[in-house]
Amino acid sequence: MDRSERIALGVLALVIGGFAIFIAAMHAEWSREAQYHAELAYAQQNLGGGGYAAIAKGGDPDAGGTQEEKAGESGNEGNPVSQAAAEAAAQRAFPAEEVTPAQTAAAQRAFNDIKIRGNKGGKKGAFTWNSIGPTVAFQPGVLGFTGQDYVTSGRAQAILVDRKCNQGQCRVWIAAAGGGVWTTKHGLHTNNPGWSFSSAGLGSNAFGTLVQDPTDIPDPA
Repeated sequence: MDRSERIALGVLALVIGGFAIFIAAMHAEWSREAQYHAELAYAQQNLGGGGYAAIAKGGDPDAGGTQEEKAGESGNEGNPVSQAAAEAAAQRAFPAEEVTPAQTAAAQRAFNDIKIRGNKGGKKGAFTWNSIGPTVAFQPGVLGFTGQDYVTSGRAQAILVDRKCNQGQCRVWIAAAGGGVWTTKHGLHTNNPGWSFSSAGLGSNAFGTLVQDPTDIPDPA
């Protein structure tokens, strides 16, 4: 192989190497662009106008910032919201520098798979949790201090007994730490008081105290 042939092969190798680098760079850019549009579509469908606008303004490479900015390098050091978002992104990516589009897409697919299982196989509808039991919290005596079998109720924060409680009708309310308020009209019955959930529609199932309205009048038994 003479000198001119070696030069030609060297030039060809440089061209091929440069083309490979160009293709890799374009692939990375296409991946970022595809991820950006995927995030926009997800935000529009699930996060409402505020989330969509935030991603459209902060994630668009032509909108003054890029998705490659790292925590502390976003130019928004005076904005605590931007700082918190950048720090959260860095923590999710650690020990890598960023969460790749493939990882984000895989996480979304995994979430959708779990969501479908929670909806008993349906692909539409709300994210519905299904109880798989147990329906009765039976506690064998060998696990307790008294040695007697019993049914546990969980952690109760407050118990309220109707001021007009009597043998015929005795209303009792129990507020669970995170399980809502339960009530019965037969608090003095030892076999089956018949508890029912009574705090449906309230904004929280966590309660710490119960107070009876002084004007409260019980319904007929």
